Amino acid sequence: MGSKKNIFPLLFLLFTDTSLQAQSGFSLSSPDHTISVDISLKEKIYYSVSFKGERVLEASPLSINIDNAVLGANPVIVNAKNTSIDLHP
Repeated sequence: MGSKKNIFPLLFLLFTDTSLQAQSGFSLSSPDHTISVDISLKEKIYYSVSFKGERVLEASPLSINIDNAVLGANPVIVNAKNTSIDLHP
């Protein structure tokens, strides 16, 4: 599942601590739109996954514990932009 690799750098950016809040969530989809990931920010980062329009993973929390620090608690989005990449020209 190559799309999985593209999601992790984006999720890492969500762990950045800042006082700005641009939005409370967004969606990512595979180039053929068969897989979609919805990400929402509440007290934690939550994500859900759909395949061909059917929810295969309900909203699940995401965080990382490193040296007694919880990355992903009270997250905010610093910056976001819509981007589309055509992998099959």
